[in-house]
Amino acid sequence: MSVKRNILSYFSIVMFGFIIVSVVILLKVLYLKTIRRNYYEQKKSVYFEGRIPAKRGDILDANGNLLSTSVYRYDVFFDPNTDFLRKWSDSLFKSQAYTLAVALSKGYGDKEPEYYFKLIMNARKKGLRGILLLKDLSLKQKDSLRNLPIFRYGRNRGGLIINEKTRRILIYNGLARRTIGFIKNGKSFGLENVYNGYLSGINGKALYQRLPGGIKRKLYVIQKAEDGADIVSTIDIQLQDIVENALKKRLIELDADYGVAILMDVKTGYIRALANLGKLKDSVYFENRNYAVGVNYEPGSVMKLASFIAIFENSDVSLDTIVDTGNGIWQVAKDYAIRDYKKGGFGKITLKRVFELSSNVGTAKLVYNFFRDKPQEFVQVLDDMGFSRPLDLKLEYVPKPIFHIPGDKEWGGITTLLQMSIGYSLSVTPMHIITLYNAVANNGKMVKPQIVSSVVKNGRIIKKFKPEYINTAICSQSTIDKIKKLLRGVVENGTGKHYVKSDLVDIAGKSGTAWSYNEQSGSYRTQTGIVYNSTFVGYFPAENPKYTCLVMIHNPKRKAFGGASAAGIVLKRIAEKIYAFDYDLQKDKNYIVNNQKAQNTLPDEVKGGYKSMITYNLKHLGIKYRDKTNSQWVKVEKTNNFVYFRPMHLRKNIMPDLIGLSLKDAMYLAQMYNLEVKAEGCGKVVYQSIKPGEFLQQKQKLILRLK
Repeated sequence: MSVKRNILSYFSIVMFGFIIVSVVILLKVLYLKTIRRNYYEQKKSVYFEGRIPAKRGDILDANGNLLSTSVYRYDVFFDPNTDFLRKWSDSLFKSQAYTLAVALSKGYGDKEPEYYFKLIMNARKKGLRGILLLKDLSLKQKDSLRNLPIFRYGRNRGGLIINEKTRRILIYNGLARRTIGFIKNGKSFGLENVYNGYLSGINGKALYQRLPGGIKRKLYVIQKAEDGADIVSTIDIQLQDIVENALKKRLIELDADYGVAILMDVKTGYIRALANLGKLKDSVYFENRNYAVGVNYEPGSVMKLASFIAIFENSDVSLDTIVDTGNGIWQVAKDYAIRDYKKGGFGKITLKRVFELSSNVGTAKLVYNFFRDKPQEFVQVLDDMGFSRPLDLKLEYVPKPIFHIPGDKEWGGITTLLQMSIGYSLSVTPMHIITLYNAVANNGKMVKPQIVSSVVKNGRIIKKFKPEYINTAICSQSTIDKIKKLLRGVVENGTGKHYVKSDLVDIAGKSGTAWSYNEQSGSYRTQTGIVYNSTFVGYFPAENPKYTCLVMIHNPKRKAFGGASAAGIVLKRIAEKIYAFDYDLQKDKNYIVNNQKAQNTLPDEVKGGYKSMITYNLKHLGIKYRDKTNSQWVKVEKTNNFVYFRPMHLRKNIMPDLIGLSLKDAMYLAQMYNLEVKAEGCGKVVYQSIKPGEFLQQKQKLILRLK
């Protein structure tokens, strides 16, 4: 019995021991799950698979200048409760924290030191492990943080937490904003949207470890990110600057609601400039919508070009054919009349004068004479030219042209035919209009408008967008020859004579002044009166066209509303400014020399640049120069008789002297040094924010002012 009792006693002791141990373990688990849960939640490491963002590609202009790029920005967090900092005495931490707060206020943030100090001390008191101190710092600012009090101890001890992010910026601010595009609230517009597949690249994958305080540490790469490709647009930023400023100036003068200006290369159809400016408030205009490609309108008299092409293609009339415009009012039907803008009309005039003076009565009578019994042939001419087809511009939403044809429910018989002949009862975008006029400038070859020329990756072209023909011959050559004479006549002797004719460059084109239909009122009249769309479209130089240009101004309220007086002046200003610096356009090269302040001298603001371009200009100016340097980039020194070159010293990581250089040259050099550039104004560089000779850091910001 004693043996049995001993065994039971021993077993009881063991069981009791197990129970005690189990209770202790259970209590420990409950303690860890409740009281110490937050502590160990902060301490534990979490492993997860995350993405490595691909670098988004850049958007460049036709000359390789940056238009849109991604810049790195940094948000700064602080963990005041690292194991290292918790060992500090309250007085030591408090004094160091205030010194840090003063440094943050002075050099980084826009708050007073007390704000940062209070934020840091409250976080320490509450045991917070990651508070946001600063947002959107530059690389230079981020790197300098490591020298500040507390932060100098590093991430794990000093609690400095930096999150890297990228932000998309437009190098030239609002220039061509709607065309280049932008990204807002995760949604992209313009080229940023259409070519997102090329620009975005492919994100990579990596294994990350999340440490206390929200710190994320990359352990190893699972799949490398593939950076996006660069998009080379057809935009020339110098031409864009000229076009946009000329349009803005006129919109302010006329207090108009919005305006469009398009500059197209005749041979290729490449869009060299595209401005869309809408009024935000008094005298403030901004690229808020792409009116050039996204808004249909009734163009008015600029459509008469198509009417005269149809007339010439279906008859043997000459430019001297007499047309009786009468007293300027043609009562076509009891409830429908066509009127000319001149009271009393033009009487009997030649067909050429009908076009030059933009006579509605004369145009309508000609179309009536040849197409009243066969209106479908008139409409067919528009379709055969390719003018009535949608334009695949790869730019957001592009509406289809609205053309009525005989037999559809909108066709109103002879009334619709005559309305179409003078630019009503049809609706197209400004881009459609310039495409038609460009075909005339291009001797009948209608090229598709394009805004992107190529896609480049790692310095290699992976896709090229060559010029495309919509129609290789919109009409016969004899018709083109007649139309060109008419367009020259408009500027020489017609509606454009007092507004578009230039002493510098020969321009050919056509004006159009149309009433704007108001859908709310259901008529062309509103409570405030008639709203006009004023358009002028033409090309220059007239004999050997290089550019076609369209300007459209909606609802001008001051001074002028005619197509030539409102919009034609803008086209003239654009043509003359382009002519002034484009030597290829100048027939008489002595013009430049004769108009210099002093003949055979180089303007004082020219200080240097790319040598081959400078020598090219000097030859055309007739200025003698001496070149004893092998450098591609030079500075210019002038005497009474000669221009001398001395080399620009381009040293690695040392800021060069850009004063006196053109924007194109300055931007090129800035890109060589990986600088983020913001340019203000136009002309030559007169100020640079980083002084010549300063040591450069990666992706440093450079401000250039030009005059």
